[in-house]
Amino acid sequence: MPHKASQKSDTVNFFLLGEVHVGKSTLLRRLMRNEWVSDKDLYATIGCEFEQRKFMFHGAERTARVWDTAAYTGCRYNGHNDARMIFRYAVRHAPSVALLCFDLTNRGSFDAVATTVAALQKIVIESAGGA
Repeated sequence: MPHKASQKSDTVNFFLLGEVHVGKSTLLRRLMRNEWVSDKDLYATIGCEFEQRKFMFHGAERTARVWDTAAYTGCRYNGHNDARMIFRYAVRHAPSVALLCFDLTNRGSFDAVATTVAALQKIVIESAGGA
């Protein structure tokens, strides 16, 4: 069953999703290490990479996990079992947020967002025991 707001969790998952070369790995490094890394200095992500960091929120220590996924949009995301398993697990055990990334100079990367949303909806429904 997906995480419910009433359940207590000290961890929040953030999934960076989008087409290849839209800046997901750069965003991960900026959020988690406060580093700026040019896309030219990065290698393509294979599978998933994640980093976590603890922070104080309303007087309590919390953990943010940021997941950088390979370009799992459309059919590739739907069919990739590792990414589906990770996402299902995360949704069941902690509040999770999907950050949909796209390149403003690449219309195709923006158009792929709708397909990614549909794939995520299907996974969430399946994780809840539906369809």
